[in-house]
Amino acid sequence: MVDSYKDNDVQGVSADTEVLTPNGWVAFPDLKNTDSIMQYNLLDREISFVVPSDIIRESFSGSLITYKKRQFNLACTPNHNIIYKRNLFDPNSPFVREKACKFVNHSRRGIAVGGNYPGGSVIELTPLERLKIAYAADGVVVSSENRTGKKVGYQRILFVLKKQHKIDRLMNLCKCAGITIDELSVSKPGMRKFAVNLPTGHAQKNLSDWVNLSSMTAEYARYFVSEILQWDGYLGDNRQTFCSTNKTDVDLVQAIGLLAGYSTTITLSEDDRKESYKAYYRMSFWNYQFTSSGQGDRIIKCEIPYNGLVYNVSVPTGCFVIRYHNTVHVTGGVV
Repeated sequence: MVDSYKDNDVQGVSADTEVLTPNGWVAFPDLKNTDSIMQYNLLDREISFVVPSDIIRESFSGSLITYKKRQFNLACTPNHNIIYKRNLFDPNSPFVREKACKFVNHSRRGIAVGGNYPGGSVIELTPLERLKIAYAADGVVVSSENRTGKKVGYQRILFVLKKQHKIDRLMNLCKCAGITIDELSVSKPGMRKFAVNLPTGHAQKNLSDWVNLSSMTAEYARYFVSEILQWDGYLGDNRQTFCSTNKTDVDLVQAIGLLAGYSTTITLSEDDRKESYKAYYRMSFWNYQFTSSGQGDRIIKCEIPYNGLVYNVSVPTGCFVIRYHNTVHVTGGVV
């Protein structure tokens, strides 16, 4: 079927594949020649931002090979390079670069789905930044004319909470940040209502309005993930899960998870408790950086017709991080 493809055929991925830049995930057609992207080093498993020496855009008409697995999703030309670890269970096992048309999944073959990030400069997540995460999850700004913050220097944020750990967390963050918090009366049994005076300019409901990927370190990213799970998350024995209806924030948090050293999975769930409830995204953080190409939920390998541009890059390490259908992993570049 695909063995007839020649060695000099086009190497690339489909146009809806994304790469990670310091400004977030960017689809290949929107990538600029001056943009930095995340590359992966096979020698030390480090990830880093770098400007590609070349962005390859080539026309392709034929069948793309697709792979579908919980943590490995890809649509590429038959001669695109798949990068995998020969023996997932051997720490000294080498990486292999193999054309997609010849790649065979196996339980011992590991696909890199995360890496170690040594970059950035900001280490500590401040109490104010932690409060902004809390506001994005559970806060509502008081929108009356006297509460815009222009005259008094703060905006009044309301929290109506039930869980004691959130109440304790909110009060402690306000104390650490030196921010006034008042408890108000509430009619709902079992609930407690608080008003927080958040400094003017910091009541940003979308995380993407203030979070800066380019400056954060892996340590900062881990603090961020830990904090957001306190408000919109679930902490289990084997995984940690973040839930949100805001896809922009989900995309950002997935990128932060990568910088923190996690691998991630995203699923879309319907909330049918009420008609007014929206579908929401569930993102799980995993403490491993490789996924088996054959174990558990096996790879589904297919071919699909394609007529359009395919994309690739040339980076110093020869490998880079991509996202396809919300799935993040490492693939081969042009060498």
